[in-house]
Amino acid sequence: MVGKERLLLNTTVEKFIEYSLKYRSFQVLPITPAIAMIVSDFANEINSDPADKIISATALSLKAELITADKNLRNVRGLKTIW
Repeated sequence: MVGKERLLLNTTVEKFIEYSLKYRSFQVLPITPAIAMIVSDFANEINSDPADKIISATALSLKAELITADKNLRNVRGLKTIW
């Protein structure tokens, strides 16, 4: 997003991530075998972006709602989305 100028930062990406993890309630989660299996089941259901597939699979695995305006992700079977 930074590379495509969709997200503008007043610092480096590294410092932004470091700050977000330290001062916000963000977490970095591992890609578990369960998430990897969901990703492999998607085939072409979402799109060809591996990040979209991993994010969606993670939300499904955790039974979490995903905040997104992306129509491709909002149409994923079983995925609860907000927006």
